[in-house]
Amino acid sequence: MGIKKENSISAHSWIYSISGLLVVFGLIIWITGGFTFELLGNRVSVQMANHPFSYAIWVLIAGLVFTKDRLGFPNLFDKIQAFKTSQILFVLLSITAFFELGHFIAPLNSAFWNLDSESGLATYYQSAMLFSTGACVFMLYQKERLEGIPKPSGWLPILVVFWGLAIDELVAFHNGMPKYLSKLGLYSGGGSTNFPMWVVFLAPLALAVVIYLISFILKRFKGKKGLLLLSLLALVVWVLAYLSELLLVTSLNHQLQVGIEEGAELLGTSLFFCVFAGYKSNYAKARKKNKK
Repeated sequence: MGIKKENSISAHSWIYSISGLLVVFGLIIWITGGFTFELLGNRVSVQMANHPFSYAIWVLIAGLVFTKDRLGFPNLFDKIQAFKTSQILFVLLSITAFFELGHFIAPLNSAFWNLDSESGLATYYQSAMLFSTGACVFMLYQKERLEGIPKPSGWLPILVVFWGLAIDELVAFHNGMPKYLSKLGLYSGGGSTNFPMWVVFLAPLALAVVIYLISFILKRFKGKKGLLLLSLLALVVWVLAYLSELLLVTSLNHQLQVGIEEGAELLGTSLFFCVFAGYKSNYAKARKKNKK
């Protein structure tokens, strides 16, 4: 028994080590503001504190997928499931309110509290929440696959969405869409510099995600009214967060616009986490009841 446990620990200890080193590296850049160095005759500049954290998430995703004990996440979610969905929701809403309060009270130049800052505390929290929600989705997929539930692969597109957004939250790939398309010769630029063109470019993908989520939610949560309504509410909040980017071209106060947009993102993710954690909890309770 002891040997098996030792082997299990050594099998994925490198994942914790690499992730830990990347997080420490990210903290150093966060505190120092970045640095430059020479590599093979080329000058390399490390300025953004969030990129190293995105690498750590990639490593954690690999560990979650390829290790048998899923890095202990199943045990963590078992502990979370001991609480009611309403209790989890209250805690997450309180955290969201905390970030909103910090955003409006702190000075505008405070990158730590500004929700528009890509290296702020709320950014790391949102990325962690998206990753954790994806982890919950992954475990639901695994449970349904192992127990022969029809079409468990329906969870996989949702998994890609949450883990993809967890990475994007840190590297802000979406903001660079106009630049990438311009380099490919697919976009010539022009128009208002304040208009977020990435919203337009990603609209077809966003619409496809919304349609898929609605279809999946209506099928999977059929007969579970509470989870169904909560998940649809989460989707509506996410859509509003996406559309609120367009407020940039209005005369609305920028701090208020950012508070609405980022607050809606945090709220939507919190609601989705509660939905999937609640579904997993109901699933576990039903399984225990059937065994009895």
